Amino acid sequence: MGPPTELVLARSRHSGEPVRLHTNREYLARALRLGFDELRLFGPDAPALCRDGLRSFAWQPLSRESAIGPSDDAVMVEPAHAGPAVGTICHARGGTRTLTPCGTGT
Repeated sequence: MGPPTELVLARSRHSGEPVRLHTNREYLARALRLGFDELRLFGPDAPALCRDGLRSFAWQPLSRESAIGPSDDAVMVEPAHAGPAVGTICHARGGTRTLTPCGTGT
C-alpha cells in the first residue's frame, strides 16, 4: 500500500472543529461528477449525505478505527488553479456538517 492521499480544498472554507472523512474516494468522486455541492456529515459512523434541491446521494464511510492519520509523506491533491472560495464546510460538535455556497449565511 502506498502513502495516504490528502485532498486540499483550497476553494472551500469550514467552521467548527476539523473533521476527518474516511471514505472510499470513488463515492466522493461520484458525488462530484453528479454535480453535488453540499456534503453533510452527521458523525464518524453515520452515512455521508450530498443534497441539492431535488436529489440526495448517501454512502457509508469506512470505520474511523481504520482511518489513516496525517502523514509527512502524504500525496497532496490540489486544484489546478486557486480562485475565490466557492463553498463552506460548516459544522458543530454533535451537529450537521455541511458544504454550502459562500454567502448563504451558514
